[in-house]
Amino acid sequence: MGFCEFVFYIYPCFHCPLVHILSSIIWLEEKSQMTRKRPKLSQSKGYYFKKLLDLKCCGFIWMRMQTKSILNRKHTFLVRVVLTVILLVFSGNCSYSESLRESLRNYFLVKAALQFNEHISNNEWSEAASIAHLYSLTIPILGIGNAPLTGFKSGNTYSSAREFFAADIIAYTGITKDFGLLFLGNQMIPNDVTDPRLYFNLACLYAIQRDKEEMLHNVAIALRLGQSPKDFLTDSDFDGFKKDPDFIRIVTGRSAAPFSK
Repeated sequence: MGFCEFVFYIYPCFHCPLVHILSSIIWLEEKSQMTRKRPKLSQSKGYYFKKLLDLKCCGFIWMRMQTKSILNRKHTFLVRVVLTVILLVFSGNCSYSESLRESLRNYFLVKAALQFNEHISNNEWSEAASIAHLYSLTIPILGIGNAPLTGFKSGNTYSSAREFFAADIIAYTGITKDFGLLFLGNQMIPNDVTDPRLYFNLACLYAIQRDKEEMLHNVAIALRLGQSPKDFLTDSDFDGFKKDPDFIRIVTGRSAAPFSK
């Protein structure tokens, strides 16, 4: 009996949907077969299942001791996700649970955002998609965090990892024409966006789709947040609109006459 099958077998005993999520995460990783320059699991799957059973027995004190271990950098992103789900499966109504969830959802948001950005920067599209899909599995359990993200600038400093991640997912969609992550990208957009790159990327995406109304709407917001007009006039995504009078009017604040040939 494989590990996933065993998890499904014990599922009725625990009456917990998180066990199903755990098996889904492992199944997704096995299916993706991401072996490129990635460290192998230092322990067998049986080792992690033993942790699951130990967690059931030891409860609250064990959970607090294991939190730092779960976030250890030597673990891959997948292992951290899996161990987190295992941790939460048996957290029950413990008073520590909500605090733990808040810490973990912020941690995974930042970690996923940075790894996703690294992959798309290196044109590693399938790896980026796998990170996004794995992260999406944590949302029903942990929710979406709102942690700050420092060290990255695009006009303004990003106020949140959520905003940074959303902008990258939208950029990924426009570049790859893979719309499978767009729902996650829209879900990640915070209510109060402060950096113009997110709306610039949305404008690029709508320009590619030839949706003029939505494109102009997002162009206006990006400009209001501080995006340079030059970016819209030089980006090839807007080639189909560079002679459009409405586009020129919004981007430059002038009539189309100076651009006529």
